[in-house]
Amino acid sequence: MAEIDQATRIIRVKIVYYGPPLGGKTTNLRRLHALAVDTRRGEMISINSLQDRTILFDLLPFTVVGPRGFNLRLQLLAVPGQALYSATRRAALRGADGVVFVANSAIDRWQENLISYSEMKTHLIDHGIDPTAIPFALQYNKRDLPLVTEVGVMDLGLRSSPQTAFQAVANKGEGVIATFEAILARTLRDLSRKFRVLAMEDGRRPEQFAQETVTSLFGRVSPAEAGTAGTEPLVERFGESPLTIRVAVSGAAGDGSRGVARSPGAVAEAYAEACTELAGRLATVTAERDEAQAGLADARRALAIAGDLDRQDVTMTVKRMLACVAESAGAAHASFAFVTADGFDRVMGLPGDGNLLLESPGGRRYLQALAQADGPCVQEAACDLELFALLGEGERQLSALVSLPLRTTSRTVGLAVLYFLDDDPLPTPAALEHLELLASVFAAPLAMAVPAESAVPSDAPLVLAQAN
Repeated sequence: MAEIDQATRIIRVKIVYYGPPLGGKTTNLRRLHALAVDTRRGEMISINSLQDRTILFDLLPFTVVGPRGFNLRLQLLAVPGQALYSATRRAALRGADGVVFVANSAIDRWQENLISYSEMKTHLIDHGIDPTAIPFALQYNKRDLPLVTEVGVMDLGLRSSPQTAFQAVANKGEGVIATFEAILARTLRDLSRKFRVLAMEDGRRPEQFAQETVTSLFGRVSPAEAGTAGTEPLVERFGESPLTIRVAVSGAAGDGSRGVARSPGAVAEAYAEACTELAGRLATVTAERDEAQAGLADARRALAIAGDLDRQDVTMTVKRMLACVAESAGAAHASFAFVTADGFDRVMGLPGDGNLLLESPGGRRYLQALAQADGPCVQEAACDLELFALLGEGERQLSALVSLPLRTTSRTVGLAVLYFLDDDPLPTPAALEHLELLASVFAAPLAMAVPAESAVPSDAPLVLAQAN
């Protein structure tokens, strides 16, 4: 079941890749990991036997922009296919939001597909999940083998819905992204029905959203382009391998042969569930570590910009500052004005969109109170008719802003305004605290750059003036 944290604006979604041994579940995840943009993917983790066969799971985390500006954290989990690890597969399906069944097209593996498919449905029912209702995608992998089961035969045995199965050659990337895009769209459609907060806005369809997400994850790599990557080893081609933990397992079938289930029992299943939960928590901790490292890099950048003020003019410093805070917040645009006794002065912004609210009388009136706030504030147009009207005056579909006052202990130096598009994730409370830290770094140096006699005390009313 998806986890939605409205305080941190994070959605956690779990998609399980299920199927027979040697079907290509891990290969799907490895190809997705290799093709993904570095900033969007987490570290892929594999727990394998000494023979490099999956014994617990492969975990691939992705972070993308979700509906309504939430951060969508996807956990893709590939289960081991060997009969010995039935308890692990059962545990992995607990709380699944979507399932991809990766079938092996090899003609001599057909029975294994049927057995695995039946087991998957049984495990889902055991967890109280309707196999016919859960978002589902079917992939026929290894279509390049010389002897393969006909697609019509596979459809008869495995397809339980009219949805098209995806033909794939996962080790070449063919069909991998198309399968992922389909299960993402189907999962988002299901979640938008269950949770009102995830309902799509502006009449957008989950398929369109999934397509945009795939573009953000994989850049310009299309499903067709992914299939031209060739058969080179992933590590050699892309330069980075997943974290692999190898464990000696007594009696594990390392040669791909059909094994005999060993009745793992409640203890083994509990162990598998604990490991799956720990893997999810590890992915979360890793994401938090990456965010902390990015925050530290922001702080260093801010200190360097502030330290350069005595060697460059104020306008250049402000534009570098705006770029720093806008990139940290993920904003589409940013503008800034000094706050003086006469109102807003010296309005400036990043290239591309003008300075929006700070350039209009109505916008400056709206920002008057925000300039005197104790810290950054998030304002959403959907909840504020005045802001909705003001943002509607521009050419871009802006939906929210963050006001960021730059204050010293005695006065308000200036106001930075960060603007967000409809699909941009809005800053979390932790991100707002980080923006406030960056503002404190810039406030004192900029305070020395403007005449103190024209500045407005932090507790004084603001008189509006025309921007120059």
